[in-house]
Amino acid sequence: MRRILELPPFFIIFTCLTLAPGCDRSEEPHRIEASFFHGKDLAGRTVTLSAPPVRIISLTPSNTEIVFALHEEKRLAAVTEFADYPPQAKTLPRVGDLVTLNLEAIVARDPDLILAGNKLDPDTLRLLEKMEIPTAVTEGTSLDEVYQSIELIGRLVGSSDTARGLTATMRDRVNDISRRVAGRPRPQCYFIVSFGAYGNWTAGPGSFIHEMIELAGGRNAAAGLGQAWGLFSLERLVVIDPDVLLAGKYSGPISQLAEEPGYRDLSAVKKGHVIILNDDLVGRPGPRLTEGLEALARALHPEAFSDEREDGSP
Repeated sequence: MRRILELPPFFIIFTCLTLAPGCDRSEEPHRIEASFFHGKDLAGRTVTLSAPPVRIISLTPSNTEIVFALHEEKRLAAVTEFADYPPQAKTLPRVGDLVTLNLEAIVARDPDLILAGNKLDPDTLRLLEKMEIPTAVTEGTSLDEVYQSIELIGRLVGSSDTARGLTATMRDRVNDISRRVAGRPRPQCYFIVSFGAYGNWTAGPGSFIHEMIELAGGRNAAAGLGQAWGLFSLERLVVIDPDVLLAGKYSGPISQLAEEPGYRDLSAVKKGHVIILNDDLVGRPGPRLTEGLEALARALHPEAFSDEREDGSP
């Protein structure tokens, strides 16, 4: 019977360490010789691979997208529930979601590399280490870290040139967008992560959302938040009264903002200055962030792209 395991309960840890393949506690852990990769992941952990991985498990949708963007999807043995892009990712086996992992499914896939997110539980990470499954934290929290993430995964799978080419293309696109919006009025924007009963969460400095607002020619109303993600005072939001509200489908029922205390008093709500963005483009720290950036820049400054032909080229 398959068991879905919410990590890390101690009896699961004990069972996996004693019964999982390659986890015989009676044997001294073997030392992997670094003949292919030896370096640090985005969490500063040392990762060592003796050979190119051929059975990768990706624990975040963004990592999955990066592997596909590097044309290395043949190496993917499994992904998590929300990995839905590109469409081919939907056909891959699942090993849980961002919160709950199916450890039996992970072990059954016999992975030689796991690409983890930056919110993976530390106990789970230690468990994977004890099971001697090479695990790299490769999810970024800023645009610069997204570039690092892509190039790190490129090194891990032996596609460094492709990875560097991809990040170079992304940087060029970002530079072009920045050039187009330079010198234009910068509307103050507030990104709604959630509101109402779920709390007024938003994105502050250190998040790629904050960077995207700035690069797209806006100003983040939550610039003083002091952290990448956090609760924002509704009273303070009303005082700031941002020019534009940004939201996605996961932000909540945006149609209810006109009735929501505090939000209904905002000029942006009264004037209909609410921009709905594609969460997958602005919320996943992967190759499509530049698409999300351009979509935001076009929404804030449509005149900056008026010189393009119908095919989208300048």
